[in-house]
Amino acid sequence: MTDFVAVVQWVAHTHLSSYLRDIWWVWPLCETIHFIGLAMVVGVAGFFDLRLLGFFNRVPISACREFMPWAMAGFALNVASGLVFLTIFPAQYAYSQTWWFKVFFLLIAGANALRSSRPRWERA
Repeated sequence: MTDFVAVVQWVAHTHLSSYLRDIWWVWPLCETIHFIGLAMVVGVAGFFDLRLLGFFNRVPISACREFMPWAMAGFALNVASGLVFLTIFPAQYAYSQTWWFKVFFLLIAGANALRSSRPRWERA
């Protein structure tokens, strides 16, 4: 556990962390980017999931699948902005059990998205 604490303290004291913390507009910009990314993920993946559940029957599933790159782009925005948050205040996240649950479930969701993004006939 002491190695973990040392890493968190090291990140908190890096020049990058200090630099980003001192720029007043970085945090609000990252919050905005994070929210946009979340909207992209939830909007596209949510629509795709609803279509798979039988809603919006007039929209072909293949057409819904074409929007999945937008969800992946939103996920990439969330990862990038999330890393900035983690760099600025690492202790706020690293010591939070809620944050670790979020990371765990994001990994599960990412694995599910990767698995379901391949057509069924390509799966082994």
